[in-house]
Amino acid sequence: MDDRSDAKGPEPECVTTGVIGDDTLAFIGLERTGGIVTYKINDPANAEFQDFLNVRNWLVGETVPEKDDAGWSDYYVQKSLNDGPESFVFISAADSPVGVPLLLAVTPMAGRLTVYTVEDGGARADDGSCKNTATCPYIDTKDGGTGAAKAQAKARFATASEAGAAAAAAGGGGGGGGSDNDDDETPVGLIVLIIILVVVVLGVGVLACFFFNKSKNLQEKYGALAEKNMLHEAAKV
Repeated sequence: MDDRSDAKGPEPECVTTGVIGDDTLAFIGLERTGGIVTYKINDPANAEFQDFLNVRNWLVGETVPEKDDAGWSDYYVQKSLNDGPESFVFISAADSPVGVPLLLAVTPMAGRLTVYTVEDGGARADDGSCKNTATCPYIDTKDGGTGAAKAQAKARFATASEAGAAAAAAGGGGGGGGSDNDDDETPVGLIVLIIILVVVVLGVGVLACFFFNKSKNLQEKYGALAEKNMLHEAAKV
């Protein structure tokens, strides 16, 4: 008997909240169909719908490899885009490297971490999903998509990063866009060297404690034997 038809629809899988200005937002990730629903929950009993975005390609009219085929996983990751998110992390504008609020979403089947900017805007014309690869703005032109959303995202991040850097330089906070000065970064080689030194020091310390305890135990053991032997000899006299 069919026991899955009632369990194939959208199902809330993960939820997180974030505060932007005076508003508290709830982000709900939907399993199976995918997508993220956003509500304003200043008054939790009267939540206000804000947005629904589903970065997904429905692959209409395309030949999709079977799940057991060798190329299915690569095809899914490259063309199908995000499945239902499993976990969220909200980053406030103050903590954001580009000076605007961010939402990080992990999608398991695609094996992807997606970074979304959270911005004010008008009502969305659709849910953001793609009918097929040829019309999909999230997929690069070299892979058959239009690449429009990727180009727009890069431009937005660049603009936000510059604004954040300017605010930080002026002492206004808001997060910086990252430094171009290599002196501000810790060299990877140095980090590895520090880790190696720590491991070596800990190793030497553990070995020293081991041999010290072993030597102490041997001294106590032979000291007890010597004392026992002396008492035995004294008894004989």
